[in-house]
Amino acid sequence: MTRVISAFEAPALLDAHPSLTRYALYERLTGAPDPKGRIGLASCLADGAMRFAQEEYSWSSPVSRPFERVMEGGLTARARAYVTTDQEGPLLVVFLHLADYLHRLSWNKAGVPPLAFQIQANWIMWLADAPRMSFLVLTDKRLVLYEVTRDQALIDRLAKAVDDMAAAIDTNSPPPIDAEPVPETSTAPIEPDTEPADLDELVQRWRAATAVKAETANAATFADHAAEAATEVLKSALPKGAHHEFDGLRVHHNAKSGRLTEEKIDGKYF
Repeated sequence: MTRVISAFEAPALLDAHPSLTRYALYERLTGAPDPKGRIGLASCLADGAMRFAQEEYSWSSPVSRPFERVMEGGLTARARAYVTTDQEGPLLVVFLHLADYLHRLSWNKAGVPPLAFQIQANWIMWLADAPRMSFLVLTDKRLVLYEVTRDQALIDRLAKAVDDMAAAIDTNSPPPIDAEPVPETSTAPIEPDTEPADLDELVQRWRAATAVKAETANAATFADHAAEAATEVLKSALPKGAHHEFDGLRVHHNAKSGRLTEEKIDGKYF
């Protein structure tokens, strides 16, 4: 069985994926092959968005291409991107469709893609042997372009992480279930110094810190939105004054307040 790691999964190798852990990736790679999934909305919209962006940014005709690299440990690294050319030279492009509030709270606020997407971009550039890549983001009927420059240090970490995952599979040694995130920058305070400031380093630190902050705010907002949506759906399906029992719980839709409450079926509230 071919064990493939996609660009979407690549951040999990560095414990930087918002929803997928290294352990979960290990389980997927050592388990039964997944059935072929359905094509996502972004894939369906990509060709049209690329044709629009071609005129907007004066690109040469974008062509969708797969990229693949078989590693020494037996794992296969895989990705797909559009190949085009702008005024500065060859360029890879990946199209994303993001909800407007997610875009405003993370990408737009930080001015750079979140860390997980920076890792994805470098994964793709590594496989394609390319120096530049951009995300073409559709949000609120607008197309916004975010360029990511190749980070060789990050690519080296990804290559090592793939080898480590292959070794873990060979020796039946799964990663920790609750893996600790790999620190991206030092958290030590900046001490006053008489030496001239290294602005490159300070800008890099600022961008990384704002990206992490935006990701945290994005996760909290997404959780609030998901809880609110789930509540409204349940309220619409469960009439006021009615209740429903499931898994040892009784959920009641209060007729006066309109709120949902829970109680154990044995009558003890918690």
